[in-house]
Amino acid sequence: MSKKETIYEGPLAIRGKGIGFFTIPNSPDDAEDIVIERENLSFALDGDVVKIEVFPKVGGKRQEGKVIEILDSKHREFVGVVKPAKEGRPERYLQPDNHRIHIRPILAEATEADEDMKVAVEISSWKSPHTEPIAQITEVLGKAGEHETEMKAIMRNGGFAQNFPIPVQQAAEKLFQDKEEIFTEAEKDPKRRDIRNVTTFTIDPADAKDFDDALSIRTLENGHTEVGIHIADVSHYVREGDAIDKEAQERGTSVYLVDRVIPMLPEILSNDLCSLRPNMDRLAFSAIFELNDNSEIQNEWYGQTIIHSDKRFSYEDAQSILDNQSGEFLNELNKLMELSRILRNRRYKSGAIVFEQPEVKFELDDAGKPIRAFTKERTETMLMIEDFMLLANKRVTEHVFKLTNSKNRDAAFIYRVHDNPNPDKIEELALYIHALGYEFETKKGMVSAKSINKLMKEVEGSPEENLIKTATIRSMAKALYSTKNIGHFGLAFK
Repeated sequence: MSKKETIYEGPLAIRGKGIGFFTIPNSPDDAEDIVIERENLSFALDGDVVKIEVFPKVGGKRQEGKVIEILDSKHREFVGVVKPAKEGRPERYLQPDNHRIHIRPILAEATEADEDMKVAVEISSWKSPHTEPIAQITEVLGKAGEHETEMKAIMRNGGFAQNFPIPVQQAAEKLFQDKEEIFTEAEKDPKRRDIRNVTTFTIDPADAKDFDDALSIRTLENGHTEVGIHIADVSHYVREGDAIDKEAQERGTSVYLVDRVIPMLPEILSNDLCSLRPNMDRLAFSAIFELNDNSEIQNEWYGQTIIHSDKRFSYEDAQSILDNQSGEFLNELNKLMELSRILRNRRYKSGAIVFEQPEVKFELDDAGKPIRAFTKERTETMLMIEDFMLLANKRVTEHVFKLTNSKNRDAAFIYRVHDNPNPDKIEELALYIHALGYEFETKKGMVSAKSINKLMKEVEGSPEENLIKTATIRSMAKALYSTKNIGHFGLAFK
């Protein structure tokens, strides 16, 4: 083995009592990780991108190595509990929340935090990898175990910033001040369709604060139905490279915790200007389809629009109107449901998998403590929204792909893909299913959507239903984003 072949770069994982594991890039799936003992970690912590040197292998022992350089340090701020000095450890120290952080930083003498308080700290000095670093407390989060303290800790540990930087907040406030001028500018754009006269509404969870998608519907002169699927046109307010855009890139997504939302965009945008609120004109991106009574697309259009939401429904409100056949926009809801059922059944016949499991929700008291657990059943209105969103996403993807590739065959496009299940996992699942007394047809680790759906139907209402559904879901590949279109096994999309 040459010197060059013993040096590798990549992320470091630390487990147990400070033992490091390094996966050699592009190695086979069954290749063993390189073990890095604690004394060979240098100053590296879990998740750091490091350069390692692999030692010559000794006998039958696992391959070992050492960290020789830290290329990108992921952790220098920690959240944990203040622990008292004790025998062998004369200073107070931090017990990190993250069990993969193997160090126990010594807390600087001057601190306002009592023992058993949860705090955030930064390393101020670390002279030797064989000693613990010195840390300064940057924020006292509160008493460990209290709801608000633990929620703050979750946010800090996850890198989720509740507050926006001042320049970002100022930029959002400026947009709000100039909202009428910005909207008027959009109205003058001849390419933007004005469909404010078309019946439009949102259907969301009852506790939703922002409404980022809507449906519109009208009957055309030829008897066909025009259905519009709309999302907020955020790009008209947030421009590429501006302060808000850069912050949104850092955040990546809104984060939903049990009792709060950490938005990707300032609330002036997410809950107001870019929220499709009822009885307000809003800018949108729209996919508009002309459908016949068999939900077959006769015409389609994609572009920027101005819409006006006539009503904000919760899923339960809309479902109640459909169940009782009485209420606002009954005819429109009936037609949307009729068309969506056809779309859904067509998707199932094409091989889409049907996984239906109740969602567990918690009711919290004013102090944030859970007082009741309950299951939230899926209403058919949830499925209806899902059907139209899938229609829009699939067709928009095909449309943009054609446009992009007609101009530049090397252009990249991002797909939501779902690979076929791993054969080994399917074989393990089959053994488990058979042990519970059910048939599950597989062939050399391959399984069809038809076989999975048949099993889901058979176990419905049985004592084993949740066990089998959970095991089956876990045996599936994870859906992910990719520039390579390998299709979507679960949705039967190519």
